[in-house]
Amino acid sequence: IDARAVLDRLGLDQDDLDGMVEIGLLATVTGDDGRALISDDDTWLLEHWAEVRRAGLTRELGFTTRDLAPYEAAIASMLQYETQMVASRAAHLPPERVAAMLERAMPLIHTFLARYHTARARDFFAML
Repeated sequence: IDARAVLDRLGLDQDDLDGMVEIGLLATVTGDDGRALISDDDTWLLEHWAEVRRAGLTRELGFTTRDLAPYEAAIASMLQYETQMVASRAAHLPPERVAAMLERAMPLIHTFLARYHTARARDFFAML
């Protein structure tokens, strides 16, 4: 879909998109008419960033999408670890069973990560 239209709808600017592309969160392609296009499945990234902006992490305070680079790197590292772990421990299982296990486990892992991150941040800021 047209990236500019998504940016306009969300109140974001070109640098928000460019930052996500630079750090590897989002890919664009150039359409026949020269417009930047993004996958419809990736619009959630920009929608989520617009919510972050509304929460107060504004450009005027110095926040940009490039600030997401450590999160992208952490997730890439975690995914590499997870794929190696699952491959080494579950390669002998039928693919359907592994898929079912992961489908159940992934939401639990996501909840753990969010709650653990919140707890660590809360502990850090409590010490200030």
